[in-house]
Amino acid sequence: REGNGTTNANEVLGTGRGGVGIYAETFSGDIHITAGSAVGVGDNQQGIYATSETGDVTVDVGIARAEGTFSQAITAFSYAGDGDVTINAGVVSAEGDYVAGIYAAVYTGDININAVVVAVNTIAGRGILAANDTGNVNLNVNYVSTTGDETRAIDVISFGDVSIISSDTVGTFGNYADAINVMSGKSTTIDTGRIYTYGEGATGIYVVGDSVTIDAHIIEAHGNYGSAMNGGATNDVVVA
Repeated sequence: REGNGTTNANEVLGTGRGGVGIYAETFSGDIHITAGSAVGVGDNQQGIYATSETGDVTVDVGIARAEGTFSQAITAFSYAGDGDVTINAGVVSAEGDYVAGIYAAVYTGDININAVVVAVNTIAGRGILAANDTGNVNLNVNYVSTTGDETRAIDVISFGDVSIISSDTVGTFGNYADAINVMSGKSTTIDTGRIYTYGEGATGIYVVGDSVTIDAHIIEAHGNYGSAMNGGATNDVVVA
């Protein structure tokens, strides 16, 4: 559990309650996982679980999926030092109550997530959840969607800078569901194609931060008491 770790796998399947497709943990070293596909089926399952106390964590995966309550397709933490978390994923999906497609957290390092498709069917779950203390969060995604009440397609909590780029679509189907939700201590930049919500009380983009810049091609909020954009900033707000 000390030193660096490298895992290479083509196809991995984990089944049963509390299981893991790929599990990697170290106290002081780096972790690098490369997988064609990793699937976890069962409650409290993890398709990929990788955690380091102080090192970098990198996950490269083609397909990651989780099925079951409280499950995550990809979980990656660097929880005590200045290690970074980097995730490069093709298709990520999760299904079940309180699930997440990608859950990434660091202490003082940065989070970098690149994904083609993230699709989650859940209640009160997340497509992508990224949280850190003082580092930055950089998301570059193509398509992210959640289906279910009280969900968030992209949810970011960061005391550093936040950058979200979506070349295609970020959206939710469900009541009180947000497409993009950001709580940032510094600057937030959002550059997207289409944002949509379908459901009562749903919000397309909700941002609170020091300064906010939003460049969105289309924002749609369909449903009673919904809003396309909401939030606030200590300093500048720029919407293009």
